[in-house]
Amino acid sequence: MAHLPLKNVKVIELANGLAGPGIGTFLSDYGAEVIKIEHPKKGDMLRTYPHMKNGVPLYFKVMARNKKTITLDLHTEESKEILTDLLKDADVLTESFRPGVMERFGLGYEAIKAINPCVVMARLSAYGQTGPYSKKPGFATVADAFSGLAYQQGHPEKQPLLAPYGYSDQVAAIIGAYAVMTALYERDTISQEGQELDLTIYQGPYTFVGPHVTWYDQLHCVTERMGNRVPNAAPRNLYKTKDKKWLVVACSSPSMFERICKSIGREDLLTQDDLQTSEGRVARVDEIDDIMQSWAGTKTLQEALEIMEANEVASGPVLSVEDIFSDPHYQARGDIVTVEDDELGSVKMQNVLFGMSRTPGEVRYAGQKMGASNIEIYRDQLGYSEEKIAELKEKGVI
Repeated sequence: MAHLPLKNVKVIELANGLAGPGIGTFLSDYGAEVIKIEHPKKGDMLRTYPHMKNGVPLYFKVMARNKKTITLDLHTEESKEILTDLLKDADVLTESFRPGVMERFGLGYEAIKAINPCVVMARLSAYGQTGPYSKKPGFATVADAFSGLAYQQGHPEKQPLLAPYGYSDQVAAIIGAYAVMTALYERDTISQEGQELDLTIYQGPYTFVGPHVTWYDQLHCVTERMGNRVPNAAPRNLYKTKDKKWLVVACSSPSMFERICKSIGREDLLTQDDLQTSEGRVARVDEIDDIMQSWAGTKTLQEALEIMEANEVASGPVLSVEDIFSDPHYQARGDIVTVEDDELGSVKMQNVLFGMSRTPGEVRYAGQKMGASNIEIYRDQLGYSEEKIAELKEKGVI
């Protein structure tokens, strides 16, 4: 832990599922001590998610990695005193209840601030702490639709497409970790005070889908579904190769279009004035895609990639996770890490999100069994006696 950049940051996690816990995951990867609190009987919802191996929840193993898991029932009288003890030297509290729930527990921001004014309280919900929808439930699927993301995904004349995984949750988690670090930097360099962060699941994809707000404001333009195309570049699509695999090609500049034309033996396209601009190429996108598909259909994926790469074209294969496991680039960069685990023996998962030359993050262990760190936290950190811990357990508090 000595080299980890966040080794002195302590996080109390009251979040459940993907988005809220994802904040803690990204912080813990770089050394933050994340104490994950779960209900003694229910546990985190991810413990019930498929796929499982011999009853062990694999998704939880990934999202709860590097965290210390303890149990605590917030509905009990004793829980507030225990949480107070946990928060006294904490830097961050994350929670993902619907707005108002923490207040009903007597643990709203003002109460947290009274316990420890230096705590950054990251509050993540579907729609945020304010606004007419703030009390509505919602997950990534709903956020995909509400944010405008789903409306733009899919093929013309077909239904909008939702992401087949918790995309908006993971985006919210990354934004949440960024927000926490911004607040900690402000606290430590300017004010010496914590603050309340109002985070949503929908605002990440709403921001990241492109300049659709500005386009609509200035041009009354609504971005419609275009399949694998984009409204400002061509060619940009998937092309099926002779061996029934998929080649992706992206063109975002005149020089890239020139390289593509050389790759497919169509230098004649470079003599046509209208194809020298993105606007002109987009206007003839059907024709360009037909040309690209005709060429790709005569090549195997490997042949197509070799030609494209020889001409420095931005291109690549569509990889399945099986392909990723054998890909030399993923292997060389260590993007898949093997972690020893007391339930699975060992488990492979995605490595940390970014590299650092001097203080790199690391996956130290996978998600623990429920309550695995109770003794370490309650006895060793808070100083509770064995008798008190046994009593709390008997009463169902922990």
